[in-house]
Amino acid sequence: MLFGDSHAMQWFPALERIAESRRWRLVELTKAGCPPEAVNVVYAPQRRAYPECNVWRAAALARIARERPVLVIVAASVQYRAIVDGRRLDAEHSMRALAAGYGPILSRLRRMAQHVVVIADVPIPPWDVPDCVAGAMHDLRRCAFPRDAAVAQAHRIVARVRGVDVIDPTDRFCLAARCPAVIGNVLVYRRTGHMTATYAATLAPWLDERLP
Repeated sequence: MLFGDSHAMQWFPALERIAESRRWRLVELTKAGCPPEAVNVVYAPQRRAYPECNVWRAAALARIARERPVLVIVAASVQYRAIVDGRRLDAEHSMRALAAGYGPILSRLRRMAQHVVVIADVPIPPWDVPDCVAGAMHDLRRCAFPRDAAVAQAHRIVARVRGVDVIDPTDRFCLAARCPAVIGNVLVYRRTGHMTATYAATLAPWLDERLP
């Protein structure tokens, strides 16, 4: 089962290929703008509270409990604003709330499934990559962005839970200091900052080697 928000859903092209080669049944349980962590969040497009997310998360966890899968793969964006006691938190405190809410969910999943794997969030570009590439086709280095700032947030969110494996995709997106916009003649990011389906599919062999 693939569980999380749209940053989990973006791994589907890779996981679909892996599932077909391993003859797995792959079930996708994802909801845009809804992190798997046990935390109330703001629905960014409408700048409001998102109680629907909590309802969905509870239903997804209930289904996982019923089906007892061999493997649950969890992934999520780190760019959420959390709500605690009715108050919207700033970026720093939202990060802490997300980190605190990850551990309990992963521990719960560990009791439901034989294996649980977390894929850390991919590096976050600071600008619209397709627009940059469209204007710099003969100098793509202009569209590469610094690695450290792009991955710092993602690494702070991942909780370390006993029995849960963590896969860090950073080196598939970035060189030592910068993260390219195009790798192997494939556009890495689409307009929303998610990776393209085409690039995700190229990561299937790499991900296959790291999954149980």
